[in-house]
Amino acid sequence: EYAALVGEVWGTGTGAGLIRRGGVPLDETLRELKLAPDVAWPAHPAVAGEGGFRHIHRRTPEADIYFVFNHSNRPATGEVNFRVAGRRPEFWNTVTGTRVDAPVFRMSGGSATVPLSLEPYGSTFVVFRRPLPARWVESTAPALAPHGGSLIAPAGVPALLRYNDGRTITTPASKLPADLAIAGPWRVAFVDGRGAPPEVTFDQLQSWTDHTHPGVKYYSGVAVYRAGFSASTVPVDAAAILHLGAVADLAEVRVNGASLGVLWQPPFRVEVTRLLQPGENTLEVRVANRWINRIIGDESVPTELTYQKPGTNKFTDGKLENLPAWLYDRSRLGEKRRVSFTTWKHYSADSPLVSAGLIGPVRIEWRAVIVPSVDGP
Repeated sequence: EYAALVGEVWGTGTGAGLIRRGGVPLDETLRELKLAPDVAWPAHPAVAGEGGFRHIHRRTPEADIYFVFNHSNRPATGEVNFRVAGRRPEFWNTVTGTRVDAPVFRMSGGSATVPLSLEPYGSTFVVFRRPLPARWVESTAPALAPHGGSLIAPAGVPALLRYNDGRTITTPASKLPADLAIAGPWRVAFVDGRGAPPEVTFDQLQSWTDHTHPGVKYYSGVAVYRAGFSASTVPVDAAAILHLGAVADLAEVRVNGASLGVLWQPPFRVEVTRLLQPGENTLEVRVANRWINRIIGDESVPTELTYQKPGTNKFTDGKLENLPAWLYDRSRLGEKRRVSFTTWKHYSADSPLVSAGLIGPVRIEWRAVIVPSVDGP
């Protein structure tokens, strides 16, 4: 009896026991046990060599909670298979805190297949906690991007929605305004001073480091970009997506005076539909960059400060040797020659500058909004 139990647990050699000896790959063992992976990622060449997809799974009595993450600097889109049955998937946005139902998914063989679109280093929670609806969309043709709990489609493109009960719905092609490029000119106010002029006009967007004025070239702080644009109409069942293009480093967006929050990661985009009005509109983008450029620019300004020379001690090379008198006596601030002040020397006058400001291109893109129905067609 003992030998039989040992054989059942360990098997023979590398056989099919409950406990496996070395030499058998884990994925092969799981396949032999007919145990599906908890999460099956799509093969995605764009991110395969850069860390790919990752996830964490937490299970509670009420829900299966997955945190999924694109561990690459490229966008990734594909169908992800979760080993969950009988519950509808939801997207919980890790940045905005919004919760919406996944607009498209399939259920098959004890698992759920959910199309995901993750930005570079983007993440989301996929949560299964509520019963399945009576019906849901399993696929679309062409493949449509999720937009909250809805789907968005390009103008002039009809969409076919296939439901789990076999029925289909075709949405007509939408007539939308043409995409709009906001090319400028841009009025840019440098609100922190620090050597920059109060306001500069940019006929075309560019990095501050490419500007001829040294106060702009080496500026570090906040600058406010302002431009106007015209919207001929604001259609219903449509979404206007503002794309800022390249931003260095953070941006707060205001349309017609109302804030849409701070964008701090690429892609720098936000929906602006609810704030648009037919006719003239104003766009304001407050951009903040890092201190690096101002510190590098100040290295060309003579100073009384002295720093420990390289080669003295590898742990303390570059440290400030004595604090300046004006730091203790505010009446002597006139002796301060540089805009910035650091207690360590990390840069020299010929160190490379980093991109700064709103670089663009800035555009508004229109998309049709499709809300899948969970009721009968």
